[in-house]
Amino acid sequence: MPDSPSARYEVVIDRDPDNDTGIHLFVDGVPVPLHTTEDFAFHVVDPGRSGADAEWVRSMYEVADGFSPAAGAAIRELTDSYA
Repeated sequence: MPDSPSARYEVVIDRDPDNDTGIHLFVDGVPVPLHTTEDFAFHVVDPGRSGADAEWVRSMYEVADGFSPAAGAAIRELTDSYA
């Protein structure tokens, strides 16, 4: 991956409700091969049609604990914005 601070990172997420979530990563317009979803840590913060209940919020906070401190904080902040 480029070390340039001006590199453009693009992430395309295919959230298929009937299959796995697909991730496509591009750096400066060039596809970066991801061989498995284990190559890329991700989580989609989505309370669903029914909204954010206490159980969902609790589960999102548990998910956040498995990420880096910065990513976990972002997940918690997004979760709180739905709660």
